[in-house]
Amino acid sequence: MFIYKNQWSTIAQLPPSLLSVLQSKELQIKRQFQDTCKIQTRQYKALRNHLLENTPKSDHKAVLKRLKDEQTRKLAILAEQYDHSINDMLSTQAVSKARNEARKEMSQLHFTLRSDSNHHHWLCLAWGAGPCPVHLPPT
Repeated sequence: MFIYKNQWSTIAQLPPSLLSVLQSKELQIKRQFQDTCKIQTRQYKALRNHLLENTPKSDHKAVLKRLKDEQTRKLAILAEQYDHSINDMLSTQAVSKARNEARKEMSQLHFTLRSDSNHHHWLCLAWGAGPCPVHLPPT
């Protein structure tokens, strides 16, 4: 499984269909990251070849070091963006799941309150207490 390593406690609770959607989204982000890294590497090699052709041989070592440092920095930024994208996707999913759970809980509470209210009303009528003040229409 590809799901991001720090999110297992949240993700383990998801239904299998949602888990597969998350995995496919993560795989898509991972492919984009890999494609971007390949493009970055190709651009680096083209720039390196161009600079080595146009600089004196004595400066090659310094140019290569500078280019390598720049490539490392850019790839680190890409990796950070990848982590950020995955975390955003997972946190968005967690918020969505929490909202759905809250809606479900509110619906259950509403149903329970209505059931309890109706039950109370019928108990009042059954014991001959007449209309219960709780159930009288507002005036």
